[in-house]
Amino acid sequence: MEEKLDLHEPELPPEKKPPPPPKLTAAEAFRKYGIRSLILGALFCWFGYDGWFNQDPEMLEHVGFNRIGASILGVMLIYSLIMFISAALTVQREKKPPASPPPSGAQ
Repeated sequence: MEEKLDLHEPELPPEKKPPPPPKLTAAEAFRKYGIRSLILGALFCWFGYDGWFNQDPEMLEHVGFNRIGASILGVMLIYSLIMFISAALTVQREKKPPASPPPSGAQ
């Protein structure tokens, strides 16, 4: 007898589904993407140096790998920096005190 393999998980009823993970606050996103940007920046510099500037004969056989790696890391770094700057602006906006209402013209 042939048994069919089902790769789909059965749909859970709404009351049994786990809640979605909480969203990051602006401060958490600022820290997360700041650390991620530093790591990606260091790796991007390493791969970029080995891919375009290193003239060591032993490393010349890995030039293609390093150039592709630097390209992928560069795209990831740009995304991470955009998210970092966005979170930084949000944190800065949240720290500002609310603007006072303009003075009334009637005296």
